[in-house]
Amino acid sequence: MVNVPPNITSSSGTVLVAELAVELKPRYHFAGTEGMFYAREPYLNPNGDHCTRFIGLGAVGNDKKQKFIHALSPTPASAMTASDLAVRPPNVTVSPYEIARIQSKHAASSGINARNGSRNAKHSADSEGQYWRYDVTQNKRQRRDDGDRVCVEFVTRGTCSREGNCRFRHDLGDGTPIPKGVCFEYVTKGSCEKGADCRYRHSLEIPEKRESLPPGVCYDFFKAGKCDRGADCRFSHSLDNPAPPRPTGPCWFCLSSPDVSTHLVISVGDHCYCAVAKGPVVQGHVLLLPIEHFPSTVSLPVEVLDEMEKYVNALRDCHKKQGNDTIIFERYIQLRAGTHAHVQIIPVPEGKGQLAYNAFQSAAKEAGFNFQTLPSGKSHHEARQALSELVQKRNYFYVELPDQTRLVHSLDTGPKMSMQFGREVVASLMDIPERGDWKACVTTKEEETSMAEEFKQQFSTFDPML
Repeated sequence: MVNVPPNITSSSGTVLVAELAVELKPRYHFAGTEGMFYAREPYLNPNGDHCTRFIGLGAVGNDKKQKFIHALSPTPASAMTASDLAVRPPNVTVSPYEIARIQSKHAASSGINARNGSRNAKHSADSEGQYWRYDVTQNKRQRRDDGDRVCVEFVTRGTCSREGNCRFRHDLGDGTPIPKGVCFEYVTKGSCEKGADCRYRHSLEIPEKRESLPPGVCYDFFKAGKCDRGADCRFSHSLDNPAPPRPTGPCWFCLSSPDVSTHLVISVGDHCYCAVAKGPVVQGHVLLLPIEHFPSTVSLPVEVLDEMEKYVNALRDCHKKQGNDTIIFERYIQLRAGTHAHVQIIPVPEGKGQLAYNAFQSAAKEAGFNFQTLPSGKSHHEARQALSELVQKRNYFYVELPDQTRLVHSLDTGPKMSMQFGREVVASLMDIPERGDWKACVTTKEEETSMAEEFKQQFSTFDPML
């Protein structure tokens, strides 16, 4: 370790904690076993972009007045951009786990003979002190039979990122895979101290595969054929035509909601309305939404889709007059609290619009997935029908490019997609990547009102409702 306190002379950490730190890659790692305050230089995680900061804390009320409380105010990773999360401090070091692994590999291949055994034993003890809390050397691993230990990742997730290279067990000892969702303590010890309070299963039997609950359908109605809440239930009591669930509280986008930002609204139709986006990527970035609460555009009735198509065509014409192409995208994720369908429509310069296809394909490849292409030459309504058949009520990301190429990716399979994926791609395409996160672009209500009025004037000659 770097600048390790001189009075830390022996290893008191555990290999299990070290292995968990390697797998989880925490942004902060706190420990208090040594009873003294120590803040290590941040280190970069192997196969990761962010740094980890290790902080050791002193014992409470210690006579040396070592810090035993360390206040932090970290920004959640979910609220940070990828570039901010990957920022490296000037004093960043290589991961101490990686150092220990390399040194162990070097020691194993150096051909140490019996004559130097005692000297190397002393060196090993010194090394253990130097890498306090990070000692994952091969010498320690050789003291146990890892092939008889159960893989924590496989038990908790049902999969293992190491696959065939994992040195821990993925079965019950007889070749039968460990069922997903089983309590790790129950698998390894045969019992669990939490008992009925444990949220994992205490059975090694593989559960029968049950029919999944259709989106929007009441669970009680699905299981028992009835629901005690009756008309007060916000979920559908029909398996054939499940209605979208009503939101549990006020919705930001329902036009009748007291929480809707009416100062951003620029046009209201019979079934849809159009509003300037909060924290827009550029001037003219708008949202197109149904007035009533529907979770996605594939769940909209025909009359709503027809009016939405009128708005889309009008916005395209408006942007075209200003020398811009149009990119349209929708990210649908069904949330328990309710999701209100909204389509984002962003103008881009014509020259940039021609590069949009490659920009989205490259971003998808970098994120670890591939887009599927919907048939071209379809109307807005036909495109939504094709999208519905493809995603089959799953979460999805849909984008329509200036040449009307339509790309879609199911969010229920493959790598996780950034919540701001569409914005990030468009902002990067327009060389303003700092506007990829809407929260970083929010202005005052007065500025938003002025911006909405300006675009409302530009759109007035194209508005299909006037």
